[in-house]
Amino acid sequence: MMRSTMTVATLAILGVIFSVAGVSGFVPDAEGRSKAPSTKEPISTTSATIDRRSIVSGLSAAFIMATSVSPLPVSASPPTLSASTPNDIDGVAAVTRSSLGTSVRRATVRSAQIADKLDEKWERFSDSLRDESKCDATTGRRMYDNGFRKDGSRVGNPVLGGLCQPEPLLPLREELANVVLASAEDALTGILGMGKDSIRQKVESIDKLVGPSFARALEGPNEDERKRNDYNRHIYSAMRAFGELLLTNKDPKAARLAAANFELRFGEQLLFDSASPLVNSRLANRQSFKSPFPPLSEDDKGDLAYDEGSLLDGLGTLSAALDALQAGGIIGHWEVSIPVDDFGEVITIAVDDDISLGAQQLLREGRSLSLNGSVVTALTRASLKRFGITAAVDAFFLDPSTTKQDIYNPTQLLLNLSNIRQA
Repeated sequence: MMRSTMTVATLAILGVIFSVAGVSGFVPDAEGRSKAPSTKEPISTTSATIDRRSIVSGLSAAFIMATSVSPLPVSASPPTLSASTPNDIDGVAAVTRSSLGTSVRRATVRSAQIADKLDEKWERFSDSLRDESKCDATTGRRMYDNGFRKDGSRVGNPVLGGLCQPEPLLPLREELANVVLASAEDALTGILGMGKDSIRQKVESIDKLVGPSFARALEGPNEDERKRNDYNRHIYSAMRAFGELLLTNKDPKAARLAAANFELRFGEQLLFDSASPLVNSRLANRQSFKSPFPPLSEDDKGDLAYDEGSLLDGLGTLSAALDALQAGGIIGHWEVSIPVDDFGEVITIAVDDDISLGAQQLLREGRSLSLNGSVVTALTRASLKRFGITAAVDAFFLDPSTTKQDIYNPTQLLLNLSNIRQA
C-alpha cells in the first residue's frame, strides 16, 4: 500500500514539473538574448509567461496519472523482465509494454484531449469578457471586464482590443510604396556591396514563382485592393530574396544580428535619404511623440538604463514616420504605449492594418532564417538609434476581435521593445 501511494504521488509531482517546464514566451531577441514577456496584454519582459495550454496539459496529466495508474503489487522479490530482444535497448521496450507503460501512454492521450477541451472553453470565456457596448475613453478600444481602476472605471485592454470606431485605411500612395522597396534594396546593396542587377534578378525569380498565388488571393476588382496586393507581393518577393542573399550564416545568433543590422540600415535609408517622403520625420523630436497614455510619474519609473529625454526624442521621430506611413496608406491606426506596470522598461507599438502583414507572416512560416519585411520595425530601430537608444524588438501578429483559433485572422502588428539601453 505504501509503495502504491508513493507511486501515485511521484507521478502527480512529475506531471506538475512537466507543466511548469512548458514555460513559453522565451524568445530570442535580435541580439541573441532571451526575453520572457510577463503577459500578452500588454507584453512585458519582467517575468516568464506560462502558456495556459502547457500548464493545463501538465496538470491534467498529473491528475489522470495519479488517479488511473494501478497500484504496483508488493512482492517479496522484484518483478522479472523477459529476455531482451535486439530492439529492447536497456529494457526500455519491456517497460513500455508493461501495464505501467500502457497506463502512462493512455493517460497522456487523455490529458491532451482534456487540455484541448479546456483550451477551447478558455477561448470562449476570454471572448465573453469583451464588452461590445463599452469603450475605453483613453484609447477608443473595446473594453475587457478585467476589474476596476482606482478611480472606479473599468480596466480596458488598450493593445489587444479592437477600435470602437474603426478608422478606414487610406488609399495606397504608390510613390511611397516604391520608395519603401527602393530603400530596402539600397540597404542591402550597402551591406553586401553587390550590384543591384544581381539583386533584382534574384527578386524577379522569386516573384515569378509566387506571383500566381498572390494573384489568386486577390478578391474583387477594387483598385485599392489590387495596389495593396501588389505591394504585399513585392515585399514578400524582395524580403525573401534579400534574406537568401544576406542570411548565409546558418548560426541563428549571427543570422539574427545580420537581420537586425539590415532593418536598421533599411530604416535609416527611409529617414535620411533626401528623396524619401519620410525625410522630414528625422527633424522630429519629443515634441512630436504621441501616445494615448499619460507619461510615467517618477514613482512609476524603475532604474532606467537609458536617458529618458533621448528615448522620447526617438519615439517622436517614430511618431512622425508612422504618421507619414498612415497618410500614405501603408498602415492604419497606430499607438505607442509605455506601460506603467513595467516601470519604463518596456514599450509596445500597436499598428492596425499594416498592408504587408500577409507577407510578414509568410516570411516566417517554414523558414528558420528570414527577414521579417516590416517597415515599422525598420523605422523603430532607426528612430531610436538616431538618439543613441537600442532595444530588443519582438513582433507579434494579433487579431483584436477574437481569441477563437478557428476564425483568428491577424490584422494588428504588435512590437514589444525590451532591454532598452543607451548605446
